[in-house]
Amino acid sequence: MGSIFSFNISALSRTLQSLNVLTDLSYRLYDDKCNEIVASVGDDPLLSAIKRNKRGAELYNEFFSNNFRLALKRKTPFVVQSFTNQYHYFIPLKVQDTMLILVAEAFYTSIHDFISFYKKSARELGLKDTDIIRWQDKVTILSPQKIQRVMTEIQSLLEGILNQNYKVSELNKKWRWAKTIISLAASFKTDATVEDISQEVLSSVLFLFDVDTAAILFRDNGDYTVKVSGGRHSEQLRDFKISANSPIVKSLLATHRPMSILDNYELLRYRLPDDILSMYLFPLSFEEDIFGLLAIFNTILNRDAFQSIQYICRLTAYLCSIRDIGQRHREQANLMNLLYLKTSKLYFLYRSRQQLLDAIVNEAASLVGAEKCSLMLPSNNGYLSVAAIKGINKYLMENVRVNKGEAIAGKVYEEGVPVIIKGLEDLSKYGVKPKTFYKSMSSVSVPLKIGDEVVGVLNLSDKEKSMPFTDEDMFVVNQFASHAAMLIKLSECYSLSEQMRELSITDPLTGLYNRRYFDVRLNEEYMRARRYNLPFSLAIIDIDDFKLFNDTEGHLAGDHILKEIAIIMSSTVRANDIVVRYGGEEFAIIMPQTSSAEAYKVAERLRQAVKNLIPPTWKAFPRNAITVSIGVAMYPESGETIAELIRAADKSLYAAKIRGKDQTVVNTQHAL
Repeated sequence: MGSIFSFNISALSRTLQSLNVLTDLSYRLYDDKCNEIVASVGDDPLLSAIKRNKRGAELYNEFFSNNFRLALKRKTPFVVQSFTNQYHYFIPLKVQDTMLILVAEAFYTSIHDFISFYKKSARELGLKDTDIIRWQDKVTILSPQKIQRVMTEIQSLLEGILNQNYKVSELNKKWRWAKTIISLAASFKTDATVEDISQEVLSSVLFLFDVDTAAILFRDNGDYTVKVSGGRHSEQLRDFKISANSPIVKSLLATHRPMSILDNYELLRYRLPDDILSMYLFPLSFEEDIFGLLAIFNTILNRDAFQSIQYICRLTAYLCSIRDIGQRHREQANLMNLLYLKTSKLYFLYRSRQQLLDAIVNEAASLVGAEKCSLMLPSNNGYLSVAAIKGINKYLMENVRVNKGEAIAGKVYEEGVPVIIKGLEDLSKYGVKPKTFYKSMSSVSVPLKIGDEVVGVLNLSDKEKSMPFTDEDMFVVNQFASHAAMLIKLSECYSLSEQMRELSITDPLTGLYNRRYFDVRLNEEYMRARRYNLPFSLAIIDIDDFKLFNDTEGHLAGDHILKEIAIIMSSTVRANDIVVRYGGEEFAIIMPQTSSAEAYKVAERLRQAVKNLIPPTWKAFPRNAITVSIGVAMYPESGETIAELIRAADKSLYAAKIRGKDQTVVNTQHAL
């Protein structure tokens, strides 16, 4: 699609980069000819390395081509597993009549898939057998259920962004075209108003065709009224008007051809002065809409003059319409600029959902001068509830529930169409009675939509100075709602990604951080300590005789002990200490900027707490208390590298076991 390149590529790139940060996947957007349009920075490191190999590149290109063609035929995202055992998402995006393809790659759903691939195919694809551990730390592992929901939301979000950008691009293109046409109309100044154009046209008609009297009328509140007039009887025509429902106007609307009235009786129906003996009406129309009339009085026109005036009317209509389009475009541009400024501020709140929702109602209310505004979102049960509110005590709205199709908000949610209420008659259509709580009966309700999906409803009421809401107000709020809907979806995607990240670094049994998080944080603390010459300590904790406890009491009881110890550890260590489940019955604590003496105190406090705080509820386990042995090592005394530090802590733990368990041993050059 040629016009895709008129999109804001920089904004698309930032969007894909944000998705990359949120999901740890790389994204590339292609047109339907498989030309890359934009991509997030960086690629999956394993996939990158494989594609540098000739055989790997051949396999990937074949895999990609086959699934790209398949994606063009489908309308929903799908996931497919490649020759690397990684999963790749192909997401079709419909922009107007063109299909784009977003490719998200690559991830494993388990480490076993990676190991299986590596052992089977690594050497063939140019990877060293000895690098499996290094690559294992670099591959992305995600939950298939979570990423499926995220990808569906990404499809909806990007389709909304792309289509919105496309519409803005088309509007700008039309405006550039309109400016060119205006420049070609050399007989008029480019800054001429509709009145200027009308006056020039009227003067030309009066002079060129020897017209007695003429006037140009424009539609205003259901009537065509005089805008400019000239000639012998011009003063008598100042108050002349023609109803839009009159027979002659209906005929003009049906034929779009000039009409004439030569009968005196007919002329009297239009309350024309007695001196007016004839009238020609030429329509000023644009795109089937007759917005004005050129009236010529007391003049007999020949065929050539009649036809020439028709051409002038077409030019006049065109030029006036261009001015109107220009004015509307400037208003639209100002509106888009205003919306951009407001939504730009909102964008930075997507990480905090409630702050974002509160800001949306405040900005929406300020756009149209509304004193009250509420944002309603659907619950899991299908009804709408108030998620954010302005101008009303939020506690009054806590229990408000609106079912789909019920009242105004429910109808808007069901049908996805904005509604403006201007008075009692409009209210009665929805079976709603006026509430004394509101100052006026006028209100606006607009859907928050992304594509065909309605994600909520925005309601505004009590416009400042008790003025009624207008169609322009509804249009402005509707445009804002489109941006707000995308930000709400972005916030949902961010929340899901945070949940996924939390799951990936958390031990499901104890709720502590897991070994993966331990490796990352230990490396970070090591790099910080080495750079700034700071100490830090590492403690490894093992539950004494835990295998015997499991054998005598059962694994469920063992799990309970693990949870109890995790709770005790979390409440005993200091705020900056990092507690993890190291594996099995082992735990670890990273203690930043902590000397050996301080680490010993922390470890001993923990050991005593475990021994004293776990009640002896077991029956067959031959011990009076659950105890732990702890090995402590410090950087740099116990080791200059991470591996040396872990070995030192393990060695201390082993010494604690040898010395009789239930004690702390510190590995240091200076004994305590």
